[in-house]
Amino acid sequence: MVDEMKKMREDIKLLKELCMEGDEHRCFDAIKERLQEVKEEVAEEARIRKKMEDELKKMLEDIKLLKELCGC
Repeated sequence: MVDEMKKMREDIKLLKELCMEGDEHRCFDAIKERLQEVKEEVAEEARIRKKMEDELKKMLEDIKLLKELCGC
């Protein structure tokens, strides 16, 4: 998380420099590239969260079955 924040700050600094230099095309391209990276990161986090939710659901089902089997 710390590394991600550091990278984000560096990216913002670079974007500011590009925009201040008046190089609008490079600035726009850099913004688009960073946006795509963020979208991919969010998609990956969503996949991981979904996988964890599925695993948790399966574990809860297993616990319920074990309780039924032992009569608890």
